[in-house]
Amino acid sequence: MWLPTRMVLVTTMILGILITISSNQWFMLWIGLELNMFAFLPILGSSRNKKEVSTAPLYLSIQAVASGLIIVSASLSMTSMNSWCDIIFQSAVLMKAGGPPAFCWYPNMLNSLSWPLVWLLMTVQKISPVVILSIASKLNHLVIIMAASMALIGGIGGILQTQLRGLLAYSSLTHLGWLLALSSETPSLALCYFTVYVTITTAIISILLPKNLKSHPNTANLSPTHKMTISMLLLSLAGVPPLLGFLPKLQAIQGLVTHNSFIIIIILISGSLMNLYFYLNLLLSTSTSLSPSMHLNPMNYTLSLPIVIIACMSLILFLPLIATLM
Repeated sequence: MWLPTRMVLVTTMILGILITISSNQWFMLWIGLELNMFAFLPILGSSRNKKEVSTAPLYLSIQAVASGLIIVSASLSMTSMNSWCDIIFQSAVLMKAGGPPAFCWYPNMLNSLSWPLVWLLMTVQKISPVVILSIASKLNHLVIIMAASMALIGGIGGILQTQLRGLLAYSSLTHLGWLLALSSETPSLALCYFTVYVTITTAIISILLPKNLKSHPNTANLSPTHKMTISMLLLSLAGVPPLLGFLPKLQAIQGLVTHNSFIIIIILISGSLMNLYFYLNLLLSTSTSLSPSMHLNPMNYTLSLPIVIIACMSLILFLPLIATLM
C-alpha cells in the first residue's frame, strides 16, 4: 500500500478511537467505532496475501452485525423494552472485541493474518471496546455469565491450538473475561489490566515478527536469548508472580472478593490455569528443541528490548500500590 494512504488510514483509526473514548453520546460512540472499522478494512484488503484479503468480508460482516446491534440497543432505550438495552449493547461491544456471543471468527481470522495485523487486531482494535466496557458494564448475571464463559472458552480452546496466532487469540479471550469482570467492579483497574496486556502482547509479537513463526515446532528456530525472553513474557501473560502480569489479576481478585463473587473468581482462575498449561506446553517444546545456529538481527532486537524489559519487570516498581491494596 502507498505510504501516504496507509498514514491516512492509521490517522483515521486513531481518530475513531479518540472519538469513541471521549464521547458521552451513543451516536458519537457509534461514529467512532465505524471510523475505526472502515480504516482497518482497507489495510486488510490491500494486502498481497490472499488469506489476509479473504478475511476482510468476514471482519466486515461481524462488525456490521455488532454495529447494527448497537443501533438496536439505542432504539430500545427509548421504548418500554429498555431492559434489553444493556444486554444487547454489551453483547455488541464484546462481538467487536472478539468475544461472545460470536467469537469463532476471531481465532480463525488471526490464524490468517501476518504478525503486524495480528498486533493491530489484538491491541489497537480492542481499545475502543475495552474503554466502552469499562464505562458501561455493571456487575449482573449477564456480565458474570459472559466473563466466566470467555475464561473457560479461552482456556479450553487454547489447549487444542497448535498455531501461535490461535493460541494468542484464545489467550486474549480469557483476558477479555478478566477485563469484563474487573470493569464491572473498578473501571480504572480494568484499564490498567488492559495496558499491561497490550504491553506484554506487543513485546511477544515484536520477537515473533522477525522470525515469522507460525506454530509450536517453529519456536525451535529462536535463539536462546529469545527463548528465555519469550518464556518470561508468556509467564507474565499468564499472571505468574512476581512478574508484571500478576498484579492486574491480584487487583481483580481483590475487587471481586469485596463483592463476594467467589464463583466467578474460581472460574476465572480456572481459565487462567488452563492458559498457563498451554503456555508451559509451548515453553517445554521450545526449551527441549535443538535450535540451529542463528544470527540475531541487532536492530530488531534493540528495538524490542525496552518494551521487553518493561513487560518482564518485577513487581518491585508496584510495591507502593500493592501496599495500598493490602
